[in-house]
Amino acid sequence: MDQKPKIGYFPIGRIHFDSRLAQESAKALYESIKDAGFEVVGNLDVSWNNDDIEKALSTSADEDLDIALVLNTTFTDSSMVKRIAERMDAPVVLWSIPEQWRGGRLRLNSFTGMNLAAHALKQSGIYYFYIYANPSDSDSTQYLKRVALAARAVKSLKSSKIGIIGEHPEGFETCDYNNEQLQELFGVGIKTFSIQEFFNDIGRIGVDQIKSIKEKLSNEIDGMDKLEQDAIDSSLASYLAFMQLKKNNGIAGLAVRCWPEFFTELKCSACGALALATENRLPCSCEADVLGLLSQILLEKLSGNSAVGIDLVGFDFEKNQAALWHCGNAPLDFANPKEQIKAIEHTNRGLPLLFQFAFKPGVVTIARLHQMQGQITLIINRGKMLDLPGPYSGTCGIIEFERPANEVYKMIMDLGLEHHIAFTYGDVVDELEVTAELLGLPVINLINNR
Repeated sequence: MDQKPKIGYFPIGRIHFDSRLAQESAKALYESIKDAGFEVVGNLDVSWNNDDIEKALSTSADEDLDIALVLNTTFTDSSMVKRIAERMDAPVVLWSIPEQWRGGRLRLNSFTGMNLAAHALKQSGIYYFYIYANPSDSDSTQYLKRVALAARAVKSLKSSKIGIIGEHPEGFETCDYNNEQLQELFGVGIKTFSIQEFFNDIGRIGVDQIKSIKEKLSNEIDGMDKLEQDAIDSSLASYLAFMQLKKNNGIAGLAVRCWPEFFTELKCSACGALALATENRLPCSCEADVLGLLSQILLEKLSGNSAVGIDLVGFDFEKNQAALWHCGNAPLDFANPKEQIKAIEHTNRGLPLLFQFAFKPGVVTIARLHQMQGQITLIINRGKMLDLPGPYSGTCGIIEFERPANEVYKMIMDLGLEHHIAFTYGDVVDELEVTAELLGLPVINLINNR
């Protein structure tokens, strides 16, 4: 996360239990979450009744919280928890404390309080997370971070707008989308542009702007001077027009009809423009693939890194490997530092600008919002990008999944998975699963099919 996760802290209890131990527990968890890197809104004082919780809520009312953490220091009824959940525009995490079994008084009865709260929230249709652990438990504070990161990503998505340039090509049902369904599930706004509208925008890009970015790329990328310069200029103007759309319309990503019109009318390839925009935090998908774009956006928000849409183009079952490839649209920061990035023509259309490099090695997370017969499911996988030469021209790499490649292959075909998948560097599998919970999406985890 670019900034500390912000947590609203609400320790609650009943004075009739061991109030001294309850207050000690509240202080211990407060210190634990601060030490874990949270910005904590609220304080370590236990709220013992509804008047106390109203005072605590008043201090948090105007805060943009990622999560609201309710600690049952002791048994309570559900009234305080319900007040918190109904007032906070953030997911609720319930925390209760294990109590030692050694005879004598049940001093806290914390779990029963959490149990009562869970029933009340479920009955009211309010989603919640829960933790049963000691305040010092580091695994639990890490889980809190995952929930906070996912909650921030979902909130950001629900306030986002995406752009669609043109329509997906005929026969690409994998790129279909249902506008009403996207509004209901993700809350994301959609702004459409015709291809011609966008080409008009390109025509307004200044020559000096194109020249500046061209000079910069020529110093970093091999072969720019060997390609058709008018076509390169059109590709770079497309990139600058993409970024202008972001600035003028507040767009978080673009789904672009990248062919055939870029080739036939603009006389260039869109791939290089898509790569540059994606690297500069405007995720772009090919072939106007809207759910593919949303998959990229989710991965980018969770990982803090670029995320690209790509084709899985083949398997080597004996080596337990698969090839990921696309024409040349991957962001430049995905390149293996061992090799020089090259500027190339599109291998089928003979027009620039594309980039060519093998992907850098490292752990990657794969995601796809999968649409089948009206149901959207989140498909998740994880693997290791290998330090190997690219299997083809363009931007590509060889991946080793954690699950045997022949099983991944079979599951992809049995699911009828879309041909575009999205990936980013880093492991955000757990965060994706929490995100799916918040969005109410079913998950198919190809790592272990859980």
